[in-house]
Amino acid sequence: MKKIHLGRQTLEIIDEIDWSNETRELEDKTFWLKIRDIVRATFDREVLNTWVKKLKESTEVKIKKPIKAVNNIMRYLNLSEEEREKLLIHFSEPTKYGLINAVTNLAGQTRMLKNRFP
Repeated sequence: MKKIHLGRQTLEIIDEIDWSNETRELEDKTFWLKIRDIVRATFDREVLNTWVKKLKESTEVKIKKPIKAVNNIMRYLNLSEEEREKLLIHFSEPTKYGLINAVTNLAGQTRMLKNRFP
């Protein structure tokens, strides 16, 4: 859903177009219909199994250079040195899954980080 939100922000940055109420209403309706579809997909056994499979697979993807991975994330998200250190503390399992959890944990603790996710 972030793509939709960012797309909308990008369009509003133009500032040269005064979007009609009809356009805004249709945009909002589209957003909520997509949310509905996501919720429905969550209850679709096949879709849910695909998501679970991807999550399980992430536990098998080993990160051979965890410090380098954390440094890359630090640059990508423009983290401070303090946030980098916290991320390293959370990154206890050197897998893709472990890194995802470390970033999620840090985001939960760091207000500024929540606003930096693309």
